[in-house]
Amino acid sequence: NSTYRQVVLDRGEALFKVAHDSSRPFDVRAAGTTVRAVGTEFSVRVREAGVENRGRKDVEVLVREGRVAIDPPERELERAAVLPASRSTLSAGETVTITANRVHVEKVAEADVSRKLSWTEGRLWFERQRLADVVAEFNRYNRRQLVIADPAIADLRIGGGFEATDPESFVAALERTLGVRA
Repeated sequence: NSTYRQVVLDRGEALFKVAHDSSRPFDVRAAGTTVRAVGTEFSVRVREAGVENRGRKDVEVLVREGRVAIDPPERELERAAVLPASRSTLSAGETVTITANRVHVEKVAEADVSRKLSWTEGRLWFERQRLADVVAEFNRYNRRQLVIADPAIADLRIGGGFEATDPESFVAALERTLGVRA
């Protein structure tokens, strides 16, 4: 189209580097949310919502450069949770998570932006994340799926950097550092 550019992200995560063209805005539609950029670099991730909102999807946006405008699906959000006008635009180093009933905006340190986008270089970075979430992230990148057989360890906190396609090294690190048996 000559008046706009649009991508629909149904699932997964994508990093966009958008050339400046004010006459043709660039939109990413993800789970009812629209992210609009004119000249920027940002990621959009769609993930399944938590247990309490099964069937819905959450959207996460992280801005590396420039600015993006966020248009959350207001019909699904509580009135108090809708982004105020002053926060509908995110700048570099900011992230927003849009769930079924809330919007959460936060500032992210430059080093953390790089860590959060390390997946673009085949690495995964975790900082005090639940083992269950870390395993789910590894499973996104591998055919051979990890399974937590003992629910008692699902909430263990994990940190460090790992190759996305090397779950064996991750499991070996768990065995060495936490005494987890695999």
